Amino acid sequence: MSTKTKMPRALLALTLSSFAIGVTEFIPLGLLAEMSNYFSTSLSSMGMVVSMYAIGVAIGAPILTNLISNLSRKNQLIFTLVLFTLGNLLAAVSTSFNMLILARVISGLSHGVFFTIGSIITSEVSAPEKRSQAIAIMFAGLTVALVIGVPLGTFLGKTFSWNFSFYLVTILGAIATFLSYILTPKTLKKSEKGSIADQFSVLKEGRLIKSYLLTIIGYGGSFVLLTYLAEVLKNVSGFGSNAISILLLIYGVAVAIGNIYGGKISDKMGAMNSLKLLFFIQVIAFGAFYFTAKSPILAVINVFALGLLDFAIVPPLQMNVVEVASEVAPKATDSAAGLNIAAFNLGIAGASTIGGVVVSTVGVEHTPWVAASILSIAFLMSAYEVAKNKKVAQLCR
Repeated sequence: MSTKTKMPRALLALTLSSFAIGVTEFIPLGLLAEMSNYFSTSLSSMGMVVSMYAIGVAIGAPILTNLISNLSRKNQLIFTLVLFTLGNLLAAVSTSFNMLILARVISGLSHGVFFTIGSIITSEVSAPEKRSQAIAIMFAGLTVALVIGVPLGTFLGKTFSWNFSFYLVTILGAIATFLSYILTPKTLKKSEKGSIADQFSVLKEGRLIKSYLLTIIGYGGSFVLLTYLAEVLKNVSGFGSNAISILLLIYGVAVAIGNIYGGKISDKMGAMNSLKLLFFIQVIAFGAFYFTAKSPILAVINVFALGLLDFAIVPPLQMNVVEVASEVAPKATDSAAGLNIAAFNLGIAGASTIGGVVVSTVGVEHTPWVAASILSIAFLMSAYEVAKNKKVAQLCR
């Protein structure tokens, strides 16, 4: 049986792993108060469980990927999921704040490596015309985590205890590891081994730097609004708490749908062409929300549109980096893809900070047009690349 025919089976394990990792990343946001009380630590200090996780992602993606590059692709995946499972188990049994922070760093390390290796494995086991769609399916696990896993985990954590949720994710990690072991093909290509210098040589490649900037600006820009979306719906649209919960669920469902269609659009048009189109639509949708947020009916429609668009750009952004890296830094493809995972997180962090400044200075109602302004930069960057590529193609004829 060929590798190609095994894609759906391998993708099942990768998507479940993506779901578990997504729950792990965001579950502390709803349980900070419970964790703070348990460890007798201030709420602001407990915020480190989020920031230290992000640091683990940034470190793990490029560096740990290199350290395990001698392993086969399949064994890299298994190692990563074992590390993820152990990190969550350590968090669940933590008896001190420092122990919990260490557990979060370990979990973050696995996050960065998983989405690096996972994207490459998904791309390899897929037919060329289906690669972006396959990557979208893998990332769909992350979106489902946002829609279902995190709210459910938060509810269970508040009902029983904060570490009950981490025990559940540990079990998910063990199941994902087992499925990856039996479903992932053994015939995957081994990653090319390069030195540490080779891995970070990608930072010298102008095309890759531009790709990372596009990820940071394009993916991060939307989080100027999304970080405070609930506050906009409450203070501008006038929705109550129950209505906002339903709207966020609707948003999450739209995210899952948009993620899949983003992959299809990328496969059909190419990564950069699809990014140009999607960023253009995002600028309109986010800019419009500044006006539609004042109307409950229009706000609901606009929220659904935002959900469709927000994760639709993820597959082409990741595929863009993989394609560019394969051309300019073939010995560092893994680390190049991993650095893009770090770029996603940098984009979120930076945009959330900008959103905080906007909220504290001019008000939460202004976050939509600020987000649209940042996304317009991403549109111009992608439009420039498309125009440049067309010109090069014409000269080569």
